[in-house]
Amino acid sequence: MGIIINKNLIALGLLSIIIFVSMGALLVIGQPYVLPPPSRYSPPEREYREEGYDAVWLVRDKRFTFNGTHLIKRIYYKLKILTDAGADKYFERKIVYNRDWETLIVHSMRTIQPDGTVLEPMPDAIQDIPLVRERIYDNARQRIYQMPGVKVNSIIEANYTIIDKFPIEGEFQDGFVFQDDIPIRYERYTVILPENYTLFEDWNLLMTLGIEEMPVEFTSYDNGTYVWEARNVPAILNEEGRPLKEEIAPAIALSSISSWDEIGEWWWSLVKHVIEPKEEVVDKVRELVEQGKTGVAEIYHWVEKNIKYVALEFGLGGFKPYEPGIVLKNLYGDCKDGASLLVSMLKAMNQTAYLVLINSMGDVSPELPALAFDHAIAAIPLEEEIYGSKWLFLDTTAVTNPYGYIPIGDQGKWALIVGVNNTVHIFTQTPKYPPETNRFYLLKYLVLEETGDVNGMVRWEATGFYDWFLKYMFRMALTEEQKELLLKQYVTSIAPGGELKHYEISDLENYTRPFTLVLSFKASSYASPYGEDSLMFKIPLEPPRSRPVKREWRYYPYILGFPSITEEVGEVLIPEGWDVNFLPKNMTLEKYWGNISVTYSKMGRKIIGRAVMRIDHEELPRWMYNEYVEFLEKYSKRVELPVIITKE
Repeated sequence: MGIIINKNLIALGLLSIIIFVSMGALLVIGQPYVLPPPSRYSPPEREYREEGYDAVWLVRDKRFTFNGTHLIKRIYYKLKILTDAGADKYFERKIVYNRDWETLIVHSMRTIQPDGTVLEPMPDAIQDIPLVRERIYDNARQRIYQMPGVKVNSIIEANYTIIDKFPIEGEFQDGFVFQDDIPIRYERYTVILPENYTLFEDWNLLMTLGIEEMPVEFTSYDNGTYVWEARNVPAILNEEGRPLKEEIAPAIALSSISSWDEIGEWWWSLVKHVIEPKEEVVDKVRELVEQGKTGVAEIYHWVEKNIKYVALEFGLGGFKPYEPGIVLKNLYGDCKDGASLLVSMLKAMNQTAYLVLINSMGDVSPELPALAFDHAIAAIPLEEEIYGSKWLFLDTTAVTNPYGYIPIGDQGKWALIVGVNNTVHIFTQTPKYPPETNRFYLLKYLVLEETGDVNGMVRWEATGFYDWFLKYMFRMALTEEQKELLLKQYVTSIAPGGELKHYEISDLENYTRPFTLVLSFKASSYASPYGEDSLMFKIPLEPPRSRPVKREWRYYPYILGFPSITEEVGEVLIPEGWDVNFLPKNMTLEKYWGNISVTYSKMGRKIIGRAVMRIDHEELPRWMYNEYVEFLEKYSKRVELPVIITKE
């Protein structure tokens, strides 16, 4: 996103660890919660094993040294290949660094074959390319080695050093994660600091043992050396819907930064002159005002629509925004460039606005001030709280995002608002929107004929995340042909063999109005004969597209997604002279994470089915996982039940 230092390394230790640790006697929507049986509550302890994995870390060793001015990171590892698949998967090795403020020194990179033969990659098997290839301005690099002679029981050995100078002069930070997707026989993290640096006075430490509480041995020495070691660490399990590795594995993060104010003061010194409106910005604002764009929302949407996101991370560009006039001329920039342009344009309108640092991929830990932000957005103060915050946050990189709403990745995160009244830096949390904000309403109306054929109409209405996603998909991601093909496929999912007749989508250029779609179709044999003078059909309610399966045990929390409400209504107008013979019963399920209701009713000739799902929590404790699977199974079975009608 443009403002992280070596994102792949810093993020390892500085993401917050979110662990569900308490249940107790929960009350779930008015009914007592009964703990699951022990077999589902406590999974068995896992023993270390290498069988079934493609490779194993024999050694993972990182030595971090701060000499008062520079950060020196020495990396050494030995990776043993266990299968042919592992040889294909791991023969290409990558080192990530930034060529503008980091110096990479590779001491050795070699393959040790089972018979002891040592092979080194040829010069043409070594490439130095951008980390993200489509971002041509990105100076985060990856040195790629295609290792020779990699086969079963061979060992890849790497030894290299990365030297850099921390952006905040005289400070340092680093991190290490003690678990990976493959087993680890031995690993060590060593920190070497000047002898006069005192823990919790000159630097701070944040450590977690992870969800599985892996033991990590610690030793300190009088010369400013600190060592953490772990042995026989089992691999993180590849469970469906698990949290990110950094959120469940044992980890250490350290930082010498004393406070969030220190970070705010440092970044404010880089950006305060940039955001002051200059001639190009004032002229553009005047032009937009003459076009009738006089509000904050209209200026925000103009920046969102017109400034293409491109990472620009060379030199100090990783932290300092480009002048808004340059961004206006080029019509592209990264997150901090778009946010700075927006703040500058709003200031030109005499509107108070500020720049904000945030981590969109994870979250920073409030206990450890560190430069662990990867994203920049904007904020304007509010007179009254909205969703618990007196700030309105604006993300210019979220193309098609509605005003007043920030993307899921920005919600509920710790953020640093800099330069408030030029001197104050506020460390606060962004709001987390309730389920009602992310709402998807779906109406399917079918007119049934005695032959079993139907003519149908479908209407979608979306707000929040669904509004952003559908606008992005239909405006940015799909061609006209792809849109029509997608909707044709959607019609056949409602009625096999269905034929799309017409569709109309709301104005995708108007970000202030929610996304809507209306389509019509026809289909043959939607209802099937059921004995004499009877027809059987299903109300057009859909079960979840993909469903997890039960497990004897689960080790990690399960990620549900985000708070939301989806409401699906299926209406079928039956022929005159027909009446209902069988209608499914209603069902309501209420759980900790949310609820589902499926109801069926009849109004005259119209049969109505309504399914509403509400998700209140993004993550489930592991011992609730099987209940969630059962929850979805009951819902799926109920909406699949048929309706039977009989001719009177």
